Amino acid sequence: MTLSRRRPPTVDAAPTVGAAPTVAATPSVAVTVAAATPSVTAIPSATGRPQGRSSDPSVGRTSQEAAPPPISPPPPPQPTPTPSASSGRTAPATRIGSPKGRPRNPDVDQAIIRVTVELLAERGYSGLTVDEIAQRAHVGKATIYRRWPSKLPLVIEAVRAVGEEQVATPDSGTVQSDVLEVLESFIAALHTPLGRALVRLLADAAPDPSLRHIVYEELILRRQTALRVILERGIAKHELREDADLDLALELGTAALLHRLVVSDRPLDVDYATRVAELLLKGLAPPG
Repeated sequence: MTLSRRRPPTVDAAPTVGAAPTVAATPSVAVTVAAATPSVTAIPSATGRPQGRSSDPSVGRTSQEAAPPPISPPPPPQPTPTPSASSGRTAPATRIGSPKGRPRNPDVDQAIIRVTVELLAERGYSGLTVDEIAQRAHVGKATIYRRWPSKLPLVIEAVRAVGEEQVATPDSGTVQSDVLEVLESFIAALHTPLGRALVRLLADAAPDPSLRHIVYEELILRRQTALRVILERGIAKHELREDADLDLALELGTAALLHRLVVSDRPLDVDYATRVAELLLKGLAPPG
């Protein structure tokens, strides 16, 4: 007997109202979708509902899709050489702290100092100008200001540079002859360009401590130091009193010479120095 293949029965019943029709899924379709889109597989959440793709870029990546390495900061800029305008070659970069300018010419320094002392003796500190110094020394004003910021430090250095020689302290064997020799050398120094310059500075030194110090140091203190050595030697030899007021004696001796030179119209000479020396030693002589 021949068996014939029966066809599957059709559904005749109408769907229930409000219920969705049941559709049987074809196995081949489900396999195709899963194979084509593996990355859209739903991730179960804590509530059991499917979630979308995670916001973390590292989720779902393979080992070949690792995060890129961090970008390192660029190196600091290097000084770029500048081309030379004359030769067209590239000049090396300038080093910070390298010496600039030409070295000072000692001949120019000496010329400026010499002229400063000369003009100081002629016009005094108040009448001294940098313009006239530059003109007589045959240099530019910029040359002077590169070495000294103003007139005052130039005058101080000039006076010290010219007055560097030491005052001799004689030792002839007697106090009177040694004191007289120092006073005579003081008179000779007052008639030199430096001496005349220092005397002119006396008029301008009162309101300025710097000028007062340079006048006292170069004009007076050097001679008083030599006289002090002589008088202390006289005390040690018992030629002078042991309780002699040396400070007062030194001031009286130098002040007498300056008074005769600056204030008095009478001549300042060796005869006057001799009388000053005799008067000082008479006041310092031991009693009896």
